[in-house]
Amino acid sequence: MTTIRKIVTSKIDGNDANANNTDEIRPFGEAAIYIDNDGPNNKLVLALHNGLRTHLKSKVLEPGVFYGSNADSGDINGADTIKLIPDAAIHYNDGMYGNNQHIVVDPTFPNHIHIRAGGTIDNSNAQLYIGGEASHLTVLPGENPEVQISSNNYVWSFRVDGLFAMPGGAVLDSADSNLEARGISNFNVEANNVVNIVTDSQGAAYQWQFGDDGILTLPNNGTISANSIAMPGNGVVSSSGAGGLTLGGNFDVKIVTDYTDNNRTWTFAGTNGSITFPDNTVQETAWSGGRVVSVPAHSYGAVGDQQGDLAFDAGFIYYCTANFDLHQTSISVNSNDWGGTAGGLTSLPFLSTARAPQIGWTIDITFNSGPVTLTITGVTDLGDNRYQINFSSVGDINVSNGTSGTLIDTIPVADIWKRIDWSVDTW
Repeated sequence: MTTIRKIVTSKIDGNDANANNTDEIRPFGEAAIYIDNDGPNNKLVLALHNGLRTHLKSKVLEPGVFYGSNADSGDINGADTIKLIPDAAIHYNDGMYGNNQHIVVDPTFPNHIHIRAGGTIDNSNAQLYIGGEASHLTVLPGENPEVQISSNNYVWSFRVDGLFAMPGGAVLDSADSNLEARGISNFNVEANNVVNIVTDSQGAAYQWQFGDDGILTLPNNGTISANSIAMPGNGVVSSSGAGGLTLGGNFDVKIVTDYTDNNRTWTFAGTNGSITFPDNTVQETAWSGGRVVSVPAHSYGAVGDQQGDLAFDAGFIYYCTANFDLHQTSISVNSNDWGGTAGGLTSLPFLSTARAPQIGWTIDITFNSGPVTLTITGVTDLGDNRYQINFSSVGDINVSNGTSGTLIDTIPVADIWKRIDWSVDTW
């Protein structure tokens, strides 16, 4: 028969209520409720004694604190654990602690704290769920078990073989320094930084390889690089660094602008260079006419005007007879042997690749000491587009090699636009 003991008032003997020595061991079955004043705040404490454990190790409750017992930590170092048993009937169905469907709070060496399923650590026969049934983190039962994360019944598995399995069956593998996603379509990153994507359609695998040289190799062995697309059969699409586009190969190039109407097709013939328009008109030679632009403000035009340009207004038709020339080109100081501050400087070597400087022309340039205009008084050709240029003194200036300026000639700006009055009807 179970003996029910009453709680008795007793004095806790020993050094103090929190000591951990044999002087604090109390008789089996004794319970104590006492005030622990071993600290800044007095605390009410419940202790249950078994005749073996010290008073400190027999603590059960105090405000905000629940103590463990049994000296059964998972690393067999004798630390106490806390067991949270939600259902006593389930707990005792398989004998004392035989059923593992409970939570263990387990401190292990050196500073770990585990929240795990009951039974032996890393080998419980219960499945630990943190969360609900559809969305949770779970540790499967068994030895060194698998860990899973479920979100709305989609399961992500961290497998015991080191692989990561995703919903739908894809598997992420990092073996052999490669990263590979397996499944119907595979994704693979090799150790040498090559990335492969493999698609599988009814047993036919197609691989797309992103090489460490920046080239994409297509399933048909065609390649795409920074400035070209190469296809089997010598077909090539290439782009220059300046933005040009080249289509190469012994074939016609077609551009379709309306897939609902086959008549919206532009064909560039690979044989004779002709263009067939959507209405089947064929253009075999280029039109030599110019652009239609805005009406010029002056007869000498402006930057950007080109020979052949046309413009119209209510009174005139305008035609550009030559490209606009601003009569300004780049020039720069070209001396590796001279630099610094000079007073009354009247000569410097310059580099001018566009044209040879002439006496009377000017150079607008900004030195370290500020902007100046140099009027050329003499020119000596040094070869290789280098010229020793004399100019009127500009006072103290600070000169650096490579300083750029603008060479301006004295040639009058030409009238490049012609206009015809068409306000009078001549028909």
